[in-house]
Amino acid sequence: MSLQQHQPRKHNPPAPNRVTPHPKGALQDAADHSPAHAHLTALQRMADTRQLAQDDTREDVTDKTKSPEETQPPDAAYSDPTSPDAPADLRKRAAADKLKDLMAGAAQTKDSLTKLLQVVADRFHLSAARVEGEGKTAKVALYASPALFIPLTTAPISGQFAGATAAGRTSVANGDYIRATNYDGPFEAPGKQAFDQIESRFNGVPTFASTPATVSAGSKKKKKGDGSALASTVPNNPGSEGLWTQYEAGTYMRAGTVEALTSVKRGAGRSGTGETIFGRFGYDEEVILSGMGGFYNGGHMVGDQLMDSKKAFSLYEDWNLVPQVATFNSPVYTSALENPIVRAVEAGAQIRYTVRVQYPDSTYTVLPSVLIARLYAATDSYRTHVEAALTYDPTLNAPFTFRRRVPGFWQATAEVVTGPNISSGNIKERFTEIYDDDATKVAAGATYTPTGFERVRYMLETDDDGTGYTVSTGPQPVDGVFGKSYDYDDQAKVQMTARQKTLS
Repeated sequence: MSLQQHQPRKHNPPAPNRVTPHPKGALQDAADHSPAHAHLTALQRMADTRQLAQDDTREDVTDKTKSPEETQPPDAAYSDPTSPDAPADLRKRAAADKLKDLMAGAAQTKDSLTKLLQVVADRFHLSAARVEGEGKTAKVALYASPALFIPLTTAPISGQFAGATAAGRTSVANGDYIRATNYDGPFEAPGKQAFDQIESRFNGVPTFASTPATVSAGSKKKKKGDGSALASTVPNNPGSEGLWTQYEAGTYMRAGTVEALTSVKRGAGRSGTGETIFGRFGYDEEVILSGMGGFYNGGHMVGDQLMDSKKAFSLYEDWNLVPQVATFNSPVYTSALENPIVRAVEAGAQIRYTVRVQYPDSTYTVLPSVLIARLYAATDSYRTHVEAALTYDPTLNAPFTFRRRVPGFWQATAEVVTGPNISSGNIKERFTEIYDDDATKVAAGATYTPTGFERVRYMLETDDDGTGYTVSTGPQPVDGVFGKSYDYDDQAKVQMTARQKTLS
């Protein structure tokens, strides 16, 4: 997909770091699609004063959050409950213990408990941590998907254009639609989050112990404790961060699940622009977490070419766009799934298409000292000032928090409703996207730490008669042709499951 400039949608950003109640079932477990949670019965009671006071013991909480088969020590591979790959139950038990430690037996206001719940949710990679119920029935509920964050379910958003033009289209008459069923946000761009947190934390902060008046800005004279700073306070950020989105004013939804029914393809030419900014979200997240960027493009969950997108449906909504590894976006995703769907629709099929993504976690943290070194050259004057301020006051090095933007899990399912089945062309082997016929290697929550050139591991399953999926054998040698390839033919259902590289 070519890159085009995005015109951001304006939203009112939510209050940061807030855990808010959501209906039961709003969070789904990636394993069985039901909430995985541990209730700390009677841990808190909500009095008329709106205070929540601890009245349970550590032993009681442990008994209530452990099942009999879980009383054995955890497997050595999962001994760290703060790892996103640790089992959900282990992370919930550890979060319950940590919450009690943080409370230290003290009465908590509702606001203060909410903040503590956010701390344990972030540390132990929980889907949610919140108070449920009122008065004496109030409980703390800890929810965890298997190592993955699933955006909250809210009211579905339709992508159908308003007005007579859309209503009169054949696609709409056929019942076609596209809608987001899982998403959250809106959130600021990663670069903007970095820029704002640095500015808020450091602008005007002293870089050494002497009073600002004793050394003028630009002076080469150094004072004890000033490191290599040349001024008395950290100046305004000069904007040399090496990021794409530090000045991006818009806020954007974070995609979760998109559902579509399509019987009319787009036709020649793009229907819009807007995915570029999501590729830049991926680039900036890479830079923030590693100091380097370049793996990601902005990718559609439901591709623009799959639907009647010029007249009836908008495929460039933020809830339908995510950072996607560039070489996974094209040619792998297009040749294995999108182009075959287009051909089937062109031949008269109506296809139900569902795409869902999940994330390693909802938020991640980076120390200011680490972030500054990743964003600025060692000789940059702004970095020099910030590092001097950190030397003078180490408490300034409390972690920054960022909203995760790059999904680590991707699953797309195409099912023929009516008309001819789906057939692919030649899907070629690639050294950056590795085909794997072992479902456990691409399952939600599986550990995935690619090395070398590998950036994606994926599997393709097909069903030709509705009796169940068969896993493709993947790329095979082709006589007289360099490399390997594979294809599928006349399938009623096709499903691609993939893990893509993320950083932590």
